[in-house]
Amino acid sequence: MKTAKVTNIKGDDAFKVFLLAYNIRVGTIFHIDYSPQLFKLVNLSIGNRMLSLRKTDFEKIEWTYIQ
Repeated sequence: MKTAKVTNIKGDDAFKVFLLAYNIRVGTIFHIDYSPQLFKLVNLSIGNRMLSLRKTDFEKIEWTYIQ
């Protein structure tokens, strides 16, 4: 699992509201865990919550790895 920080969110307002419901916004620190290629999902861990996003939705989130 790698740790990253959200730097920007692209997408429409509905997508941003969906992410905000899971406390994901610019500056949020999360852990990334990729699912097997078959499912094409990206699992994010934010605090005590885990969220699975489609790879196409995950690509709308700009982020950088942090140490």
